[in-house]
Amino acid sequence: MNNEIKWELGSDNGMPMTLHEKGLDLKGASAFFFYVSGLIAMSSMIWVVVLSLKMLQYSRTQPDLPSYYVPIAVACIFLSLFFIKTFYTLFNNRRKYRKDVTIADGTVEYKETSHTGVVEWKEKVKKFEEVGLRHYTYRGVDSWFIALVHSDKNKSIPLFAPDYNSKSASESDKRELLAKYGTLLGMITTYQEKTSEIGKKE
Repeated sequence: MNNEIKWELGSDNGMPMTLHEKGLDLKGASAFFFYVSGLIAMSSMIWVVVLSLKMLQYSRTQPDLPSYYVPIAVACIFLSLFFIKTFYTLFNNRRKYRKDVTIADGTVEYKETSHTGVVEWKEKVKKFEEVGLRHYTYRGVDSWFIALVHSDKNKSIPLFAPDYNSKSASESDKRELLAKYGTLLGMITTYQEKTSEIGKKE
C-alpha cells in the first residue's frame, strides 16, 4: 500500500522516521501547470483592471456612452483587485509553510512554520496514548488512516494515509499495517471498526 504522507524511514524501514512538507512542494508538470496557470490568471485580472480604467476615462469624453458602463467598470476593478490580493495572500502563505517531524530515540520533534508564526514542541513517544487506525467518510467516500494518538489532538501525528487505490484495502491488510507501526513505535494499537465509536485494543 502506498502512503500519501511522505514519511522517510531509516535503514530496513526502521527508525528514524522523518517528514518534511512544504506548502508549495510542486515538481515537474504539476509545478509548470500551477505557475503558468497562476501567471495567466494574474495577467488576465490586471488586464481587466486596465481595460476598466480605460472605460472610465472614455466615459468622460463620450457622454453618449450607456450609463451602466461606469458601474460595471468600477465593479470589475474592485473584483479584480480583490482576487489579485486574495491570490497573492494564499500564494505567499503557502510559500512560507513548512512542517518538519522527526521520530527517533523515543522522542517526537515537531516544527511547523506558517504565516502566523512557528509552532515547535518535543515530546516523548511514551507520552502518546496509542497507535490507532480510524475510519471516516469524506464526500461519500470511505477511507481510513493511522495516527500516533496524543491526548492533545494538536499533537497527534498522522502516520499513514492510503492513496486512492488503497482506500478499499482488506481488514486483514489494514490490521497487519497497524501492527507494524505499533511494533515500530513500541506502542499499543487500536483498530476502530467502521461502525464502532470505540477502538479495540490489539
